[in-house]
Amino acid sequence: ETKPAASAAKSQVKPAAKPEASKPAAKAADKPQDKAAQDKAKATPDKTVADKKPEALACYRWAGLNDSLLARVKGGVPQLKLNAGQLQEDSKEESKGSGRFWVYYPPLATQSETKTLSAEMRDKGFDNYIVSNDEFKGNLSLGLFGKEDAAKTLVARLKAAGYDKAVVKSKDQPAKITALTFKDLDAAQAERLKALQKRLTPGIALKGC
Repeated sequence: ETKPAASAAKSQVKPAAKPEASKPAAKAADKPQDKAAQDKAKATPDKTVADKKPEALACYRWAGLNDSLLARVKGGVPQLKLNAGQLQEDSKEESKGSGRFWVYYPPLATQSETKTLSAEMRDKGFDNYIVSNDEFKGNLSLGLFGKEDAAKTLVARLKAAGYDKAVVKSKDQPAKITALTFKDLDAAQAERLKALQKRLTPGIALKGC
């Protein structure tokens, strides 16, 4: 009678001891893993935010600005609230043909003779004026034409009237073209820049840099 009771007692102790010993161990093992996972989850958003900061900064190039457009753009730049070093300006000279042809007549030996010539030409129907500035000062300006043929026709008429020294010159003058580079713009500055561009130069778009 004692043997079955002892075996029964042993069988009761063994299964009860195993779950009691294993459960706390499992819980204890799970807790540090959960904390580590939570710590990682907290750390990863901070890292991604830190990584995104340089990516969020924008760079745009506003090119093709002549002197008048440049003045208008510079008038609106203070609205962008830029910091030192965010704006870079680059200018270059470009030879832009106006597509026009100028007819002029060289000056005579003295200014008074040139004035007399000018009056004579007017009497014969050739409107003109004496150039008062630039390197052609003193020459008689006889007209500006959109087509070379029209300019040559005037020269032929002048020759027929006895004025055979008239010259045709293509009006190709260098023009200053400026490009503005806006660097390290935050989101607010970039939005203000885009709005300024649409308002001032709808035909000249911003380009990434």
